[in-house]
Amino acid sequence: MGILSDLGKKELIFTFGRYIVYFFQIIKGFLLAKILGPELFGLFGIFILIQQYLVYSNLGVQYALNIKLSVNDENQSLFSEKIKSIINSSFVLFIFTSISLIIISIIIIYYKVDFNYSIPTSHFILGLLGITLLFHLQEIFLNIFRIQKKFYIILATEILVSLSAIIVIPFFNGIELLYAVIISWFFALLISISIFKINYEYRLKWDTKMIKPLLLIGVPFLTYNFSFNLISMTSRSFVAYFYNIKEMGFFTFAVSLTTAVMLIFNSVTWIIYPRLISKLSDKSLSFNDQQNLLFGLTKKTLAVLFVLVLFSILFLPVIFFILPDYSLSYNTIIILLINQIVINSSFALTSYLVGRDMFRLLITSSIIAFVICILISFIFTISSFDYSWIAFSNLVASMVFINYVIYTTCKKQKLDYKFLLNSFNLPIQITLISFALFTLLDLFETGLIIFIFSMLIYLKHDILSLVSVIKIKIFKKNGL
Repeated sequence: MGILSDLGKKELIFTFGRYIVYFFQIIKGFLLAKILGPELFGLFGIFILIQQYLVYSNLGVQYALNIKLSVNDENQSLFSEKIKSIINSSFVLFIFTSISLIIISIIIIYYKVDFNYSIPTSHFILGLLGITLLFHLQEIFLNIFRIQKKFYIILATEILVSLSAIIVIPFFNGIELLYAVIISWFFALLISISIFKINYEYRLKWDTKMIKPLLLIGVPFLTYNFSFNLISMTSRSFVAYFYNIKEMGFFTFAVSLTTAVMLIFNSVTWIIYPRLISKLSDKSLSFNDQQNLLFGLTKKTLAVLFVLVLFSILFLPVIFFILPDYSLSYNTIIILLINQIVINSSFALTSYLVGRDMFRLLITSSIIAFVICILISFIFTISSFDYSWIAFSNLVASMVFINYVIYTTCKKQKLDYKFLLNSFNLPIQITLISFALFTLLDLFETGLIIFIFSMLIYLKHDILSLVSVIKIKIFKKNGL
């Protein structure tokens, strides 16, 4: 719990501030889903899906920058010349990747490639291009300001971006609203980057010295991250291609809701990630210390995820009371929430492997899971299964990923496999798979009861430990 209990006042304020951002994002998602309707919301989901693919077009610059700054985090309030060179080289790499994207976009528009959507291809491409380029630039600044712990500036920009779509929603309908949301998103990112630039205290220079070291880290991590996220992106791609646009709308709603829920978890992991990488990459840690740290962090992660998912499930009736048109996405939401428990339980292990430059293991694990996800999704698709079964294929692939990572990590690092597996043991894995199957077979209540009791029995000490840390932080903050 050392890493978690190390969160200071600034980090806690930032975390609570992010909840405001998440509230705005949830409101935005609900309003767009309600006003656009399943079909147009499905088109918006396709736009978001392609944009997420394009996120990986920057050669892993933000990943490399994050790792480089994390393993040199002694005192980042004042940057050394080496750190400045790393940052400047990141911006130079951004310029090169941006030029490539612009050229590809011009070619697609020139040859009039038809995507068969209800908006012109040129508009679709230009929207994707503008959002992607600004997103890449924003990510570089986010990593710089995070390592300096300038969380208030980050929070201000995130609130701005999350509010951008809400501001335009009352004034537009239908396809015009879709255009307005993307345009407002573009300008919000532009203003956000301007805020970062104004508050960045160093002059940006043309520096190519650190491009090669950045690529040597960025490309392997990009390959891992892309193959890892392909597991979930494949599911959406299958629904987008093989199912109708209305069903894509339901699936997009399920993905949007589960993503919004997990933003709460991600806000904490986002803050502690640099410190965690630094801690887990410490070569002086004994084998016993390594596996104890991984075991404890994994169980605490599971405890947080269980509480978060349980409250989300209990809140679902309220959501469908407000948005009854999307009630058909219920099963998909449940399965995707279960999947979030599984895939995020690997947070400590994947951080450990990243900190020790074991990208090959991560890439291999992700590719195996990705292939399994494709095979199962294909079987469900040709068998005319409901799209919620595509979400189940995602869950199975996530199970394969976490088990393969645990086994191969222990084998390569000579850690105790039985001990580490117990942090996410087989009875808990069976419980999660059973809950998903009960849901798909319309036995949701039975699955939920088994899920709650099994998880409470297994995680009771970890949940109490987390509550204790939160109480200490609250009393400390209030001077009690």
